[in-house]
Amino acid sequence: MLRNLSETLRSARAVSHYLKLNTTTPMKFQRILVPVDFSEHSLAGVKTAAALAKQLSGTLILLHAFTPPLVVQDQAFPMTTIPNDPELPALLKGNLTELAKQHAPDVTTECIVEVGYAWSTICDIADKMGVDMIVCSSHGYTGLKRMLLGSTAEQIVRHSKCPVLVVKNFTE
Repeated sequence: MLRNLSETLRSARAVSHYLKLNTTTPMKFQRILVPVDFSEHSLAGVKTAAALAKQLSGTLILLHAFTPPLVVQDQAFPMTTIPNDPELPALLKGNLTELAKQHAPDVTTECIVEVGYAWSTICDIADKMGVDMIVCSSHGYTGLKRMLLGSTAEQIVRHSKCPVLVVKNFTE
C-alpha cells in the first residue's frame, strides 16, 4: 500500500517538476479529467490525478462513459432487447461521488456520467469542458488481448486535443 502511494506521489511530483522546468510559458493544469471504469487500473489514474490536482490547486473531473444498450432484432431473435435502465446514470454518478470522497477528499471534484463509446466520449467531454489534461490508466494489454479489446488509452492519446498522462497500475 505504501509503495503504491509513493509511486503515485512520485508521478505527480515528476509531472509538476517537468512543467516548472521545461516551459517558457507556465502551463496551468487546473482542470484534470480522469476516465473511470471502476477497475483497479482506473483507480491508479484517480489517485495520480488527485495528487496532481491537490498539488496544482486544480479541479478533478471524474468521468464514466458507458456504451449504450444493444438492441437486437431480426428473424432469429424477434423483439430481443436489453432494457435501458433509467436509474443507471444516477447510480453510476453516486459511485463516482463516493470514489471522489474516498480518494480525493481535499480536492474540488465534478462527477459526470455520459452514454457513449469510451475514447470518443472522453475526448469530446475534454474538448467541451476546456480540460487542461487527461489522466488515464492503462490496463497494459498486449498481443491478442490488446488486438481484441483495443486500447482506450491509446485512442485517447491519438485523438485528444490536450495533454494526456497515461498511468500504469503499480499493484501488479
